[in-house]
Amino acid sequence: MGRTVDGKKMDKLIEELKSWGADTDSGIHRVMDDVSFYHSLVVRFASFAEFAQLEKALNEGSWTEAFRLAHSLKGASANLSLTPLYLAVSDLTEDLRKYAVPKMPKEAELRQRNTLEDQKDNRDDQENSLSDENPDGRKRMETVVSDAHLDRFRRERDSLRVLVADVSVSGGK
Repeated sequence: MGRTVDGKKMDKLIEELKSWGADTDSGIHRVMDDVSFYHSLVVRFASFAEFAQLEKALNEGSWTEAFRLAHSLKGASANLSLTPLYLAVSDLTEDLRKYAVPKMPKEAELRQRNTLEDQKDNRDDQENSLSDENPDGRKRMETVVSDAHLDRFRRERDSLRVLVADVSVSGGK
């Protein structure tokens, strides 16, 4: 009888993703060759809340949270073989890695907190003239994340969203 409209939508999205640079064959194979399941994962991934949460963490200078979110998006985009987005978020993840504070046991956390408070007290006694820090001592985003990496990440994220939206709206026609 032929493919349904949903089948046409899936084919259209797969075709568009391949044109974008995604390795859809690998992504589909990773989900046991279930094209429908792969399609649904890509559509859901394009609207993950983690994208907005990452932007918020970056804007707030929450580098550990931004790293966690970027790393999560990196893994998900790799599993779906969304290569352009994976490469972009990988660069962002590496930018953030050196500023992320790892989780530590409670006792070690308390020791570090005391050390940091002592350091802050010492800084307060001095004039803070570091141009790459905000008044509260946190690094500015532009000193943590490369503008080129952030722009590429946003461009690829938006490209994925447009591809998914175009196929959903057009009905695969």
